[in-house]
Amino acid sequence: MIYHDCLIVGGGASGIIAALVAKDLGKDVAIIEGTDRIGKKILTTGNGRCNISNVNIVSPFSNYNSENNNFFNYCLENFSVENTKNLFLTLGLPIIELEKGKLYPESVQASSVVDILKLSLEEKNIDLFRKMLNENCNLTQEDLYLKVWIDMQLPLEYVTMNMIQELSIIKPFGKGNEKPIFAEKHLKINKLQILGKNGNVLKLTITNSSSYTMTAMIFSRVIDFMEFLKNKFGQEEINKALVGEKNNIEIMATYYPTINEFNGNSQIQIVIDRFC
Repeated sequence: MIYHDCLIVGGGASGIIAALVAKDLGKDVAIIEGTDRIGKKILTTGNGRCNISNVNIVSPFSNYNSENNNFFNYCLENFSVENTKNLFLTLGLPIIELEKGKLYPESVQASSVVDILKLSLEEKNIDLFRKMLNENCNLTQEDLYLKVWIDMQLPLEYVTMNMIQELSIIKPFGKGNEKPIFAEKHLKINKLQILGKNGNVLKLTITNSSSYTMTAMIFSRVIDFMEFLKNKFGQEEINKALVGEKNNIEIMATYYPTINEFNGNSQIQIVIDRFC
């Protein structure tokens, strides 16, 4: 079991500085970072040059707006621009002043800031939790695959009004009474329509291996679905599906059947959840 006095969530600029300060105060500290590297956003600041601070930040601090304006006064009075410059000089990073009082690393490269912060963490033996987890993890690539448990593989032609009405009897679904999950493979997309004001709904006309055609809807994960199609089949095939032309798109999907009622008409459709 690994114990620490302090865990800091987020390995950005604030998180790293907080970890260094906590370590200097005698705390056993570790950083939990969810991305593939710490200080990632620092690399994009100041157009890749990292504008660390500005010499024109002086009292009264009237250029900041907040529901609690005293917050800025308190922070900047207790840790001034000069304190910021001295902090980085102590870490081994020279600072230069450029246009309009902006302060940058002497190299004018944001990567220099990230490198010196990473080096400081290593020198102070501050653990990076993500790194530790990865190094001590026994999971295989297969363990990382998403596993979806289905109730049964159900061909589209078996979905009827009566079946959907019978499923409604066991509602409401929730913990202890999960919604049934059905699956079908070899689904060809005959037509793809992007609906909704924000393009956040997809309507598909699909046909299975028995040449049975049905409407399918995707109400969530629309972006994921379109990226999946593009990566697997290419934009040209998507363009064909968008205009209803013959294409090579074929998917496997989990779904739940519903009845779409509109203008007095009822139509069976399925709502797709997962796909591959």
